[in-house]
Amino acid sequence: MATTPRRCSTPVGVHRRAATGLLVAVLLLASSSICALITPAAASAASAAPSRRLLVQPHHKPHATTSEAASASASASADASSSTASASSDAADLLQFEPRDEAGHMLMPRPRAGASGASGASFPPVHVHVPVRPDYLPQLPRVRLGHGEGASIVIEAVDLKFAVRNPHASAAAASSSSSSSSSSSSSNEVLSLSFTAPRYAVAGTNAPADSLRTAPAIILDAVCGNFSLKLTNNLPFQGVSTCPNAPGDGGSLFFTNGPHDFEWTNLHTHGLKVDPGAVLFDNTCEPAQPGAADTQQHKKNKGGHKAAAAVDAEAAGAIGAEAAANTPLGGKGGAPTEVARADYYCNPKMSTDQICEVMGDNVFVNDKPHRMAVAPGASLRYTYPLGPSPPGVGWYHPHQHGSVGTQTPTSSGPLIIPEGWLPNGLTDLYEPAGGCQIADFHTLMQVIKSQPIESATILRIDAVWFRLNGGRGEPEEDSFPMLGTGLDGRPDTASPLLYEADGSPRFDNAAGRDWAMVNGAFQPTISLTEKTYTRWEILNTMTMKWLDLTIQEVNEDGSLTHAECDFWLLGRDALPLPKIPRRLQSKPRGAEAAVSDIIMSPGTRIDVLVKCAKPGSYVLASGAGPFHTNYTTCQATHCEIYGDVAPAAAQVPRSANNIFEHRELSAAVLAVVEVSPREVGSPLQPDLPDYVARTK
Repeated sequence: MATTPRRCSTPVGVHRRAATGLLVAVLLLASSSICALITPAAASAASAAPSRRLLVQPHHKPHATTSEAASASASASADASSSTASASSDAADLLQFEPRDEAGHMLMPRPRAGASGASGASFPPVHVHVPVRPDYLPQLPRVRLGHGEGASIVIEAVDLKFAVRNPHASAAAASSSSSSSSSSSSSNEVLSLSFTAPRYAVAGTNAPADSLRTAPAIILDAVCGNFSLKLTNNLPFQGVSTCPNAPGDGGSLFFTNGPHDFEWTNLHTHGLKVDPGAVLFDNTCEPAQPGAADTQQHKKNKGGHKAAAAVDAEAAGAIGAEAAANTPLGGKGGAPTEVARADYYCNPKMSTDQICEVMGDNVFVNDKPHRMAVAPGASLRYTYPLGPSPPGVGWYHPHQHGSVGTQTPTSSGPLIIPEGWLPNGLTDLYEPAGGCQIADFHTLMQVIKSQPIESATILRIDAVWFRLNGGRGEPEEDSFPMLGTGLDGRPDTASPLLYEADGSPRFDNAAGRDWAMVNGAFQPTISLTEKTYTRWEILNTMTMKWLDLTIQEVNEDGSLTHAECDFWLLGRDALPLPKIPRRLQSKPRGAEAAVSDIIMSPGTRIDVLVKCAKPGSYVLASGAGPFHTNYTTCQATHCEIYGDVAPAAAQVPRSANNIFEHRELSAAVLAVVEVSPREVGSPLQPDLPDYVARTK
């Protein structure tokens, strides 16, 4: 689909080489025979077995409907004590300058004026606590789905607020503790961000409700079977940009380039070898004749992998007397008898509750936003027939055309095909590559077996794009998709989460910087042991930046020195390499020595071993490696390395992650890496040569 330079909101794809395509074919042929080993009896037993995880409802209900309000208020006092007890354990790691309540949580962003969206009802987002420089790595929860099982995902609005100390603040201002001067000096002392963003929340994860860890790693024990993901849209209602016409009606375009329709969503996956299902523009989730939609749509789509839309008549009829009086579509005791496409896309008084069945992975399906005080948002239930697949890491994220840029960086999670599904373990996947390296092959297999891909350390790198041009004081064009400005800055197409009805912003980022997080925390600490391999699964959810990852030592003067740490690549984008491992080393023209680094484009996943030669405190950095942005030719999106320092003439600030230990560095610090000494008597793990194993 055509896009305008620097106005695209869709993550750039990674071009696959022909060799990769050949590897996919070989792996699928090999794993097809493995699937045949699963007998019908075993498959039947698997489908009849009780679900290991009941994933039906969201773990909390921040957006109660009218019918829920009474019961919610009645149980509020009973829930108060448990809410206090479940306060985030991350609170102790907040920097002391951050405003906090008695529970240790950061205070909400500034009060919001007026009503939210066209519905005219207030919309209270969930407050999210972002740990700043915690001395641990927050763990993403893991949910396992077997054959026939499913997970329920809610996309909802959350308020983010976190900050770092200003490295340019004067020592006197930074040390000031006087209450009379604290307000006047706070802007000099602190660089902060207040922002409202979408978040995925999955039931049954036990993740803190006030965190960005509610989107778990979903481990698929459903190879040679099927699983489902149900997505409910609880973002506030927003009419689409073509209103008062539905897309494609009245001379309007079906698809419009540029950021728009920020509260409409859907779900997309990468890394699964599945049929995408229907990919036609008219395969959208919308009612025609709701009372008969189930039958009519089923007949229309029979024989193909298309969506079957069905309006839940009981839920649609339970609008309530007050809401029904305000909607021309409310029927007595039942669903509306007729719904025009324009009403579905533009009428804020129409009930939202419906469910659409989607076979495969169709990015053209629309998930309607939440109808405040009437019904939860529409739901899409995707059923994925999962064929034989090599172990690897994929991911799931929103992919609604126009809203990808603002939703994906804070609403995504890994999808993992486990190594545990292989009937005979790693021997089904790898064999010695030949030569005299049998001992090294067995060493590698022991390392991988001790840290299978489904239990390895996950690093999900997210970001909030918010860079301002210092000369104009306006957002850089790369920030437009994240900021929800709408088409050509029109207030009526801007995100109701981020703007008032008059177009004034509800967010604040006085420093004008980009902010990146790892597993929902700002610059957390990752622990390693010297001369010992650790397996990392890295996911870059950034939609606008590349990463060039290295492990660096920060010197007293703020300069960076490459640490004695190396990476060995095992797989990329849900595929193992044809031969493993491959030591990652880059030596650009003119460089003095090779550097071990990881290059990641937007949406890339990396399966890698990391090992450091000696104990110490280091940082995982982007922008300190051998590759840097060519700002002369970088005139479009997706071409800048996160953490790079733009020329002074550009007048754009460095990212907030470039700030570390009260200094502004020449690269972005994503995490602290603490390497501890080995225990006395524990064996060291020598460097592995390249290509000691090959995939079968």
